[in-house]
Amino acid sequence: MIDFLSPKARLLAFKFGRVSALLIMFYEGLLVFHKDLRFALFTTALIMIAGINDFIRGEGFKQNKSIGYCLSFILSSILSVYFSCKIDGYGSDMYVITLVIDLIIFNEKIPAFLMVVNFISIVIPYKLKTNLSLQEIFFKYLNIIVVIFVIRSMFIEKMKTEKLNKELNDANLKLKEYSSKIEELTAQRERKRIAQELHDSIGHSLIALNMNLEYAENVVDIKPEKAKEVINKAHAISKNCIIKLREVVSVMKEDSSVNNLHEAINKLFQNFKSNEKYKFNLKMYDGIEEETGNIKSCIYKTVMEGITNGIKHGKAEEFNVEIEKSCDNILFKVSNNGLGCSNINKSNGMVGIEKRVTDLGGSVKFYCKNGTGFIIDAIIPAGRKEL
Repeated sequence: MIDFLSPKARLLAFKFGRVSALLIMFYEGLLVFHKDLRFALFTTALIMIAGINDFIRGEGFKQNKSIGYCLSFILSSILSVYFSCKIDGYGSDMYVITLVIDLIIFNEKIPAFLMVVNFISIVIPYKLKTNLSLQEIFFKYLNIIVVIFVIRSMFIEKMKTEKLNKELNDANLKLKEYSSKIEELTAQRERKRIAQELHDSIGHSLIALNMNLEYAENVVDIKPEKAKEVINKAHAISKNCIIKLREVVSVMKEDSSVNNLHEAINKLFQNFKSNEKYKFNLKMYDGIEEETGNIKSCIYKTVMEGITNGIKHGKAEEFNVEIEKSCDNILFKVSNNGLGCSNINKSNGMVGIEKRVTDLGGSVKFYCKNGTGFIIDAIIPAGRKEL
């Protein structure tokens, strides 16, 4: 659908109307002067001059206050008087209207003296062809002006709306740029904070650990009890260092995307299959691979955490992973045959699972069945877009 209120469509419609007026005048001129070849050629030449002059004014003189624009408009007004007097048809009337439109619609500020010129170019043919008084001619002209001014106001409001929309879009783009910059600056600040934390805490712990181990090495033969005491101290420092390292890594680690979920889960299984006592079973609906990366990443990390916790805390030896799609939801369950528990205290890993699932609009349950094993049962809406 063409938007006739757009600047491009208005200009095309105006040019089409002006060309149509010139062609109709040419045809009507041939009908009037078909017996007089001299006047027919003369009128045709004037019509061609009018067309060329209008084209030059529209393309070359954009400012209505420029001398070129004013002279061109005056020439078109003079030619319109000749066309109205000699041809007096639909084409000449259309051409007069195009001059009024040219002056009012396509100019922000309308020069008063050009309005006077335009009015005079309309008055002269009326006075020569009719018995209308100047007052009657003025009111006819005023009716035309009022209609065109109404159309002009519509175009102005349209242009204001387009301008406001453009400014709003530009503002939104700037806000997005600022938001991206803020995120980047925040990430940089967080990285600096983490680097400082590594330097201050873990760096210090590693130095202390190294010094204690060197001391223990030096006194192990002379003071074995003291060496044992220092080694125990070093062991405590190393455990504390590991805890701090995990805290920092959990913040630093970027959320890596999972392209092939089935392959990624099988690689998890391979890490434990060197020990024959562990068994893993995977039942996965093929359509899950078509889901977005954040959904597959959530499932993968849940499976990984379920296996890690099951071996570490539940002493589990068999794991079953089920992933399927029902209606518009993805259902996945990680269960094991480990030790049961009456009260479930959510560890950091379980809290992380819960957060990832709820961030995707889903829910998760942790429970034991018949007092044995442990089950992670989650549901996520399918087809969510990447965040």
